[in-house]
Amino acid sequence: MKTHLTILALILTLVSCETKHTETTKETIKLDCGDINIKTDTFNIPTDSRFEKAILYHNNYYFVFIESDSYTGEPRKKIFIVDTIGKVIGKVTLPKDELKEMSYFDLGIENDSLFIKNKHNYPKTTYVLNEKDRKFTATKIRLLTQYKDNEYFVYVEDRGEFGSGTFFKNMKTLWTGRINTGCLNSTPAIINKIDSNYYILNSSIFLEGYARILKINYLKSFKETPFIFDKNQYISNKGVEIALDSARMYMSTCFVKEKKLLCIYTVENETYLGEISNKNIKQLYKFKFKFDAILTSQLENEKQILSVYFYESKKNGIMTIDKNNIEFHILD
Repeated sequence: MKTHLTILALILTLVSCETKHTETTKETIKLDCGDINIKTDTFNIPTDSRFEKAILYHNNYYFVFIESDSYTGEPRKKIFIVDTIGKVIGKVTLPKDELKEMSYFDLGIENDSLFIKNKHNYPKTTYVLNEKDRKFTATKIRLLTQYKDNEYFVYVEDRGEFGSGTFFKNMKTLWTGRINTGCLNSTPAIINKIDSNYYILNSSIFLEGYARILKINYLKSFKETPFIFDKNQYISNKGVEIALDSARMYMSTCFVKEKKLLCIYTVENETYLGEISNKNIKQLYKFKFKFDAILTSQLENEKQILSVYFYESKKNGIMTIDKNNIEFHILD
């Protein structure tokens, strides 16, 4: 009898753990610009390594983790391939020490290929994924597009503590204009477009946090700028309007819904969904948990992938924003 009770207790424990790990919550919020569906679930990835970032490629997520080498203590990368329901389906081989030890890097998709490259040192080698063999191999140096529409390619230059700049390159004429964006310790620039206006967000938790959104009305009024990424250029932001300049807050991202510029931001102990209007933020919804997020990638269909830290559970995860849907995948 005692043995049967022990087995039953074990089964109930396993079922309880399984329920905890796979629980999914859903909510729909009603806004003037339409409904937004919010979903939260858990992805179980078997690693104790620190989560860094993720990207969605060919309907699979590529999660990058950092771990310490057991002999040298140096940071090493580990990449898991995970399907959209959270099942681990493989790993990616990283054959080069330079790639494994790259401290700051970007993931990007160009011409239907997945790339990884050094974030702050442009001349370094770029690597491309061999999807069939599940490994990255060195390829020619290339730029990674942050955003594009029917007229412009948009590239973001990150110069670390020296700030950042955003380049707009005309697809037909190859005309290039540069806009100074970002300051010390700011997050990657996030680009959105409503009608003919571009909006560029930069935010930071430095000095209690700030968020700034620049509105660009007419790019062709800008002076043409050399398309140079490996040195600082000090360019006037003449012709750029400030759509928002707010202190003591951190803005994770902004996105467009029905020609409204919505944003996700954190103030003190709460995280909100809001709308940018008349240089202010109109609060629309308070999330049930506090979190901060950093953009990993903006895909061509305006879908965003962000790395997330959840304060209450002290766990990491990702957030995807896709038109009417916001999904949180907590890593466990």
